[in-house]
Amino acid sequence: MLPNTPFVLAGVLLFPEQPWLVFTISLLGIMIGGSFIHLFSNKLELMKGAFEKYGEKAERMKIKLNK
Repeated sequence: MLPNTPFVLAGVLLFPEQPWLVFTISLLGIMIGGSFIHLFSNKLELMKGAFEKYGEKAERMKIKLNK
């Protein structure tokens, strides 16, 4: 995922008369990107690295999250 800040700054420079439009589009992009990460986290295997590195702590966290 790309950082959002350069796109927000570019949007403010390109559309200085419409800051609320830039703000709304930026927030929408952040929410959609976050949703994709949340929905596809199993496919992306984001927890795999945590389990390899932290083992028991990650397992306890997984148990607590699944309650």
